[in-house]
Order: sequence, then C-alpha cells, then structure tokens
Amino acid sequence: EHIKSGNGPVFLEFLTYRFREHCGPNEDASLGYRTKEEILEWTKKDPIKRLGKKLLDDKISTNDELEKFIQTVPVSEASNRLYLRNLGIICFV
Repeated sequence: EHIKSGNGPVFLEFLTYRFREHCGPNEDASLGYRTKEEILEWTKKDPIKRLGKKLLDDKISTNDELEKFIQTVPVSEASNRLYLRNLGIICFV
C-alpha cells in the first residue's frame, strides 16, 4: 500500500537459509554444524512452499498449473528440482 499510494520505495530485508551444502547437491547435516531438525524446521518456513500453498488456498492457481511452472526450470537445474521435491519444498498439495 505504501508504494501503491505514491509514497516512494521501501527497503526490504529478508532472512535466507541455504538448504544444501555450499558446493554441492547434498545435505550438509552430516558435517556437524547444523542438524537435520534445523533443516526441517527451516523447510517449514520455505517461501516457495508457502507461496504455492497461498496460491492454492486463495484459488489463484491449481496444482496442475504449479506443476507445469516447476517444469519450466531449466534442464541444468533438474537435479535441484528433484532435490527440492524430495525435501517436500516443491510440493504444493
């Protein structure tokens, strides 16, 4: 509303969380500096999953439409897509 009302830009700050190790496709809970429980707790807060749920709950999109969107991820990102789906991050229903 602030921006729509012509009151100018705003500064947004976001907390982020890395679900995988720094340099590979694997979980890093085995490295000992964070636990699987911590990772699972952050997956509950995942903005991609929350957005998908919001789009479905508000009947803005269907699960089929969201699944088609997921498929638009470039082939080079296919392993990331599979990893996210296996974690339940990309799972809208």
